[in-house]
Amino acid sequence: IQQEYIDHGIVSPLTRYILVPIKKEKIRPYYTEYQYDIYEKTKLIASIISTDNQKLAVSTVVYSHSDNLFAFIHNFDIYIYNITRKTSYRITSDGNRNTIHNGFVEWIYECKIKNQI
Repeated sequence: IQQEYIDHGIVSPLTRYILVPIKKEKIRPYYTEYQYDIYEKTKLIASIISTDNQKLAVSTVVYSHSDNLFAFIHNFDIYIYNITRKTSYRITSDGNRNTIHNGFVEWIYECKIKNQI
């Protein structure tokens, strides 16, 4: 899958859409969440929102081969967003900050492991 990052914006594979970050929050040294607005070329068409219309803080956005779908992580669970329908679908529901980080790869450095043994 080819997607481009432009100053933290994420361009879809066919360059039809761009996710533009509007808010950034660093949760841990290796984990940052963003709130995104979705543009079709230069027109704002949607925001990634919850069912109660609150903007979601998300991470690890990956487009599908089609321009109108992308996956993202919110609260350590995986979602699929359909740009055409402006809806998201929750794929996992067992993620949490302390134990299960669905769709997120963490790097544990050898020195951290040795210091805790």
